[in-house]
Amino acid sequence: MIRVCGQCGSRNDPKRVICLDCGARLPSPVADGGESVVPPAAHQPPPPVFKGARKEYAALKTVAPRRTLRNFCIVLVLVVGALAGWAVSLAMKPVQVATPSVVPNAAIADQFVESLAKSATSRRANWVGPVASFNQLLATKAPPRLLTTIAGTAVQFERCHIEPREGVLDLVMLLDVGGRQIVCRLALVPIEKDGGTGIRVAGASIGSLTIPQVLAQYLAPIWSPCVENSRSFLERIASANRVEVTPRALIVQWSASSR
Repeated sequence: MIRVCGQCGSRNDPKRVICLDCGARLPSPVADGGESVVPPAAHQPPPPVFKGARKEYAALKTVAPRRTLRNFCIVLVLVVGALAGWAVSLAMKPVQVATPSVVPNAAIADQFVESLAKSATSRRANWVGPVASFNQLLATKAPPRLLTTIAGTAVQFERCHIEPREGVLDLVMLLDVGGRQIVCRLALVPIEKDGGTGIRVAGASIGSLTIPQVLAQYLAPIWSPCVENSRSFLERIASANRVEVTPRALIVQWSASSR
């Protein structure tokens, strides 16, 4: 293969670019027979890319990420829906609970609250609140009523009571949802604070669904029908120095010397 100068006709080496005789720029190499030689594909410049082709190429690059994101969202929705259905099925599962037979009596409930008020005012003696009296207060101050209606299903508040164990006070609330009884349990633990006491949520459950402590503290307002009419009673307990829960009673101590 040689390079033939198009100006003077001199034959040059195929590696040269400028003619040795006249200095003109040499054309592409040609074979000895005069046929032009096409350079190898590796040395050919890439074809020009027009704006339209660039847009189409960019669109093709975004197809895969969009499909991946869409598939991920679909899977996430399915997983969340499955978990929600599983949680609802556990919450609606019937749970056996021993509900005390308490007849509302305003006189007994008021006497129970007055005894606590006198002890809180004197701040000298311990106050012992029997479980039965506490449940009498809840039965009187928290009567059954309709709470709300969700998707045509009535949520009825039936009653609530306490089930104390050593160091833990379980507040049990019974709801009627579409003719099915739902048992909601909130575990409360008394704690000591500066200048009084407080209550820490130790756990909760709705039906057979157990709620961890981290989430239970945010669900405590669900039990508001049980305590919304007993706030003055709970505030007096909160003013004590110490609260002790036993399986039979709630013991409240005001003076430090009574410990």
